[in-house]
Amino acid sequence: MAFRDLREFIDRLDQQGELLRIKDEVDWHLEMGAIGRRALDLRAPAPLFENVKGYPPGYRVVAGLTGGSSPSLHARVALSLGLPPDTSPQDLVETFCQRTERPLPPVRAAEAPCQEEVFLGPDVDVLRLPVPWVHACDGGRYLGTWNICVTKDPDTGWVNWGLYRVMVHDGRTLGIL
Repeated sequence: MAFRDLREFIDRLDQQGELLRIKDEVDWHLEMGAIGRRALDLRAPAPLFENVKGYPPGYRVVAGLTGGSSPSLHARVALSLGLPPDTSPQDLVETFCQRTERPLPPVRAAEAPCQEEVFLGPDVDVLRLPVPWVHACDGGRYLGTWNICVTKDPDTGWVNWGLYRVMVHDGRTLGIL
């Protein structure tokens, strides 16, 4: 099963009991990070924060989709790959390896859900999004922690894919180590 967007994947997790909707107001400053960490420790469903302090209704943050290690998290990885939630960790690894050996070609789309809201030039402000400050020892808020960053050297065309934390310095400046 392929998911059209993150919303479809979240709906699937909800259907499988792998999502915990948190409707109470939660602060982006450390509180979301603490709840997300505790959910991982307890091997609880992935928390979906639906009411972020200081942000309008409809702005949501989800945590713990595939991080950590537990039977519940293996189920989420399996679901993300379109497999049954009880797929064994060994079968997950084998499926992942098979799929990376035979990648699907990209499909260019004229429009996509990620393009529903586009801000350019002086309208760019990533702090319009409820970016969490995850850990007390962090230097700031992080837009991404377990995400894939794709960068391309404009001179050589060389492309790098990597897992990097993306720190927000201000509404228009991000830092990637």
